[in-house]
Amino acid sequence: MAIPKSEAARTFTEQQRLEFVALENKIDEKIRSDYKGSGITVSLSRYPNEKVRAAIIEKYREVGWQVRFEDDQREGTSVFLY
Repeated sequence: MAIPKSEAARTFTEQQRLEFVALENKIDEKIRSDYKGSGITVSLSRYPNEKVRAAIIEKYREVGWQVRFEDDQREGTSVFLY
């Protein structure tokens, strides 16, 4: 059976699924503990997989957040939500 292109973009490997769940939990925990009405920054140990980043951006935008990932040599890897 051929996988439609639209479905392929949303299909995770098991490793990507675990990465997504861990990142979502980390972001949610940071929102609960630190959000005071402006943006928040979540520091990451590494830059997430492309599919994982796209899924996180889509999921949080659907509920009203603007999301930006950044990988800076000096500052490290972060995701910003505002």
